[in-house]
Amino acid sequence: MKNIAIVGSLAFTLSGCTTLGVMQANETIPAGGIRKVDFYSALHEDCSSMGEPTVRISQQPQHGHLEIKPGKDYSRFTKTNPRNVCNKMPTQSAQLWYKPDSGYTGTDTFSVLIIYPDNGTRSRNYTIHVI
Repeated sequence: MKNIAIVGSLAFTLSGCTTLGVMQANETIPAGGIRKVDFYSALHEDCSSMGEPTVRISQQPQHGHLEIKPGKDYSRFTKTNPRNVCNKMPTQSAQLWYKPDSGYTGTDTFSVLIIYPDNGTRSRNYTIHVI
């Protein structure tokens, strides 16, 4: 069963030092599996990587486990962003994976702090619905 609903997902790519505030995300996933819930990358306008962002877990989930892994993902820049051409190729990223505890169904929450190579930061709160 594949059931995902992501609300408010953005490409987390930056240039210039900035603090971007707190964002919220909701996702529904099936019980018993592991799922990539997000990824973070930092790209220059020529699509070269600024380096992999550092992801710190600021609040652990109560009913599951998180894993942060390096990976490659397609960015999601809007058409008005000069980096939208980067959306056509996979780029270096830090991936966030969630696995619910065995037999658990219900809601779980956790938070991460993303620190970009230019020292910009973003906090992200997640609500996971395990069905």
